[in-house]
Amino acid sequence: MAFKQPWLILPIRQRINKTKIDFDNNSLCQVCGDKAHIFNYGALTCASCKTFFRRHGFHPEDIPECDFNEDCKITIQSRRMCTSCRFAKCLAVGMSPDRIRKEDLTGKCRALIKFKQQEIVASTSISVSGSLVAFDTTTEYYTVPVSGKCVLTCYVAEVRSFKVLWQKIDRPIVGGNQTNVQQQEQLTLIAFDGIVYSNKDHYRLESDYVGSYNLIIDRVNEDDQGEYQCQINTEPRKTKRIFLTVQVPPRIVDFRPNPPLHSIRAGSSLTLSCRAEGTPMPQIRWRIRDVDMNQADLLPPDNSNIWFIPSISNTFPRTVECIADNGVLPASNRIFTINVEYAPVVILNNDLIQTEQYQNVTIECHALSRPFARITWEKNGKMIEKNKMSNTRVNQTMTTSRLTIQMNNNDDLGQYHCIAENIHGRMEAIVHVLQESMQGIKHETKHRHSKHNSSRISTNRLLTITHPIRLSTTTNVYSERDIHISSSSYRLWTTHILIYLLLLFQFQTIYR
Repeated sequence: MAFKQPWLILPIRQRINKTKIDFDNNSLCQVCGDKAHIFNYGALTCASCKTFFRRHGFHPEDIPECDFNEDCKITIQSRRMCTSCRFAKCLAVGMSPDRIRKEDLTGKCRALIKFKQQEIVASTSISVSGSLVAFDTTTEYYTVPVSGKCVLTCYVAEVRSFKVLWQKIDRPIVGGNQTNVQQQEQLTLIAFDGIVYSNKDHYRLESDYVGSYNLIIDRVNEDDQGEYQCQINTEPRKTKRIFLTVQVPPRIVDFRPNPPLHSIRAGSSLTLSCRAEGTPMPQIRWRIRDVDMNQADLLPPDNSNIWFIPSISNTFPRTVECIADNGVLPASNRIFTINVEYAPVVILNNDLIQTEQYQNVTIECHALSRPFARITWEKNGKMIEKNKMSNTRVNQTMTTSRLTIQMNNNDDLGQYHCIAENIHGRMEAIVHVLQESMQGIKHETKHRHSKHNSSRISTNRLLTITHPIRLSTTTNVYSERDIHISSSSYRLWTTHILIYLLLLFQFQTIYR
């Protein structure tokens, strides 16, 4: 059976304190930027901002203070994040609480609804036994995804002269949870006696068969969540309770740093935060997106919306991701790009090179840094011309410099300084270039043989270089000390004494 809505009982939003204007499809809400077609309480706003202003307009003193210095940007995505800043913007665009009061006090529609509510209360006083009516009073629980369709069933057999009522119980939300205090409950009439009185156009009644009085909710939204009651005015009154949970996919409503592309100096502390909303409440987890890095020990524990790094290093992953998931698709994520800046670190493949005269020698020097380092070469305190070197950026942090030297004479031998520099510091390394025919380095050592006799021996020790060796910025060559004892008689007497002692020990053992 279908129910027709009387012309006197039109939705309030079409009759009282609103101006419906002919805008194009690009008309936007002055508060959050969503699509809007109607002036609500003095400003062109969407349905969400209209509901928000009506909820908080009577008691603005109960609105919690802003956590971000009253400087929140209100958009479609962030409009549920800060109540204080959203209400302030509603007032700024011209919405007035006085118009809410005017809407509540005027209009035939409100008067008619009040009359119907009084009629329902009066009808419950009829002394009729409820046992004569078969009515399902089972409590039911429904779970529906947002934007879906929900059918709330209610069956009454032998209805006779009784009337069926649908209503919704709204409880204020405190700390993210609905309160259970009955004094704060607000009853909202949805339908009575086959007529829909709600100002929400996605409510309708449907009767599939005799005795069914189903409430259909099309395009379910978050505000539809709560308790619904189907009642029949018997004595005593019979009620069927239905609890509707609207599943909302997770959405990240706040993240820090913002914007997510962030540069930081190595050694500084860093805090990443990610806050999400949804039904059920989303779980937060962090993930490293760099495919070449496996540093799971860096990650915070699961369901931690804050990641604190006390001292960030230059090996910290460049890309990390915050993921909010509550089992309702799609999940929400936010990607952070962290650029850790640090002073150059110079690396040499070989810091000691042998060459022959009239040959070309190529020296390589690598610099790790962010931002990229400027690499130059010096010899004897003088900068080498740029046409003899080439710098190549290998990846996002490494720069390779190659210096080509033509060995024309001995002046081209010596120490070459690779210097890398950026805004955070400077580092240099030294490459030693030696001639291959060069046989050694002279070292002079001193030896003392006894307390009464000392002599100075000058020796020429030869150091033959057979293969490249890795050095630091300086090369240390240690000489050996040769101690010569020229007295052969001393060794002979020592041998005789040892033999004598051994024989003496054997004789003593025999005679015992």
